[in-house]
Amino acid sequence: MRTAKIFVVDGKYTDWYKLEQIDITHFYQKRLDADGSDPNPERKGWVLHVAQLGYGTPLYEAVWEWLQGKRELQNVGFGEVA
Repeated sequence: MRTAKIFVVDGKYTDWYKLEQIDITHFYQKRLDADGSDPNPERKGWVLHVAQLGYGTPLYEAVWEWLQGKRELQNVGFGEVA
């Protein structure tokens, strides 16, 4: 199973996420602390379909390509996500 750690900058906040590929269109996502640790290990993450990221957005495009094996996302950042 492929995994990646990404970060999303939204204004003054930066959120880190661990992604785990499930299949060609679905992935598991869990929020992390900036150092990569899990702030709430007792909580589960969630399963998403890539289209839930907003079709055509930079985050959607990157995750879609990652799910298809066309690019890596380790420590890749995305800014000002609406």
